Amino acid sequence: MQNSMNSKSYFKGISYYVVVATFIFICACRKDVANSNCLDGSNYKITCTGNRFVGDSLYFSSNIPTCVKTQWIFRDGASSYDAAPKHVFSSVGSYMVIIIINGDSANLNGKNPYLIIQINTPYNPAQINTMAGLRFWNVYQDSLTLVSEQDTFKQYKDTFAVNVLNDSTIVVKSDTLKIEDGFKTNGVADAYVFSLGSPFDPLSWKILSYYYKQDSVVYSSHPYQGGIPPQGKYPGRTLGITTNYCSHK
Repeated sequence: MQNSMNSKSYFKGISYYVVVATFIFICACRKDVANSNCLDGSNYKITCTGNRFVGDSLYFSSNIPTCVKTQWIFRDGASSYDAAPKHVFSSVGSYMVIIIINGDSANLNGKNPYLIIQINTPYNPAQINTMAGLRFWNVYQDSLTLVSEQDTFKQYKDTFAVNVLNDSTIVVKSDTLKIEDGFKTNGVADAYVFSLGSPFDPLSWKILSYYYKQDSVVYSSHPYQGGIPPQGKYPGRTLGITTNYCSHK
């Protein structure tokens, strides 16, 4: 009799744990179903704010419902389960930031959004000073009045100096050019861009781009020579001669 009672108690205890385990499993399944039901037909997107430079904080967010389980993958070895994480990249490069929804790392649902961002080095005025002094240039003159707008009809060599007045102003061929603020701060390209006048005139321009990683300079000069300005969705047409100066130390 005693053994029979012990057996009943034993199986009763086992039954209790089975019931509890089953309850937990059902709750977990319901939670996953609930998370799946939170997904709607939206096109989920990632938003990133902040300067995209090495060492600067970037702030990420998305339009994914907060009831959904998400994991951020930054492709530099870091990840986050925060809904709106902050992240700092320590190296220059192109990174694909991904959000994995509900553990779907294979993206079987096709819902995982991604964003490709380019991280560059921040603005450094000292790099501009390396452009100063006498440089040798390969010069190309293109006529925009010929049948093909890419016809090159003259090439020659020239030499002149780029005079750096300060970290935002240079002088080229007696023209004073100012740095374009957008190219100084947005971290999109490894270049500093200087221009004559603002806003940009589509029918005449003088623009110098300094690609500081290669110490390469491209200076494009096109004095006003007539043309048709842009109108609505129709692009403008510039006439005359454009002179491009290319230099690489």
